[in-house]
Amino acid sequence: MSAHRHAPHGTPTALLAALTLALVAAPGAPRTSAAAGETSARSAAEWIDRMDAALLPGTSMVARARIETHGETGGVTADVIDLARTSADGESRTLIEVEAPQEGEGLAYEIVARPGRPLERWAWLPSVRRLRRIVGVRRTDPFLGTEFSYEDLALAAPVERRAGAVRWVDEHGERLVELESPPYHYYERVVTRIDPDTALPRSVYFYDRAGRLFREETFDDVRRIDGRPYPGRITALDRLTGSRSVLVFESIHFDVAIPPERFAESAVRRRLRSGSELIPDEAAVEAPDAAAKMSPSD
Repeated sequence: MSAHRHAPHGTPTALLAALTLALVAAPGAPRTSAAAGETSARSAAEWIDRMDAALLPGTSMVARARIETHGETGGVTADVIDLARTSADGESRTLIEVEAPQEGEGLAYEIVARPGRPLERWAWLPSVRRLRRIVGVRRTDPFLGTEFSYEDLALAAPVERRAGAVRWVDEHGERLVELESPPYHYYERVVTRIDPDTALPRSVYFYDRAGRLFREETFDDVRRIDGRPYPGRITALDRLTGSRSVLVFESIHFDVAIPPERFAESAVRRRLRSGSELIPDEAAVEAPDAAAKMSPSD
């Protein structure tokens, strides 16, 4: 998602100034408290490792989610995706396959995360029968026209956010860990707030090179799945246009039996050869006991 999409060159200076003042005063904008000067005992890299592990508890995960996008003109679009993740020897792999709408059906996206290395991303675009490597600024492009980027849906922080400042902040009476990354791509900085008890992200704030907060993500509706806390809803909001996308998990299974061969090589490349479904239907997933049941967090 390009910063120029949010602030076209033709925008009058006065309007930009007004938007900047409004964003600074916005209740959702991050404000550090007196506790912000305190330094966490853990480094940014350690907190990111904890957060990534909290977003992939156990060894594997299969989920189905719905993304609703509310445009600035009031229109609503919906996408349904299947997601599978697995982790072994410090390496995690994520597969995303689009089920609906029809125009996006069959799009496949694969992310490989290795410790201390940039995320590797591939996308199979069925409409043009093209395999595309998602690198550089492309990874911040919008996914299927939603407010989520390819980078967001990896559910793993990019290597650039493993460095930077770490501090404690107070938010509505809660003490959270705040990580502030150094600049990368067109971000002047990215600020991530983490619940220190669960290691789950609470919010992520994106600032452009002019220092304006133009985008944010929130993680909420935390529920317990097989005893593990997990966010049931993720929201991506464009602070300049008001457009937002809401991802809601309809089902989640942890520690399921995903055939190893699905991740032995690029699943997207196998799709080119076989045309088979990457992620099994929910009915075919062997979930242990009632682990698939989502219950409100204690």
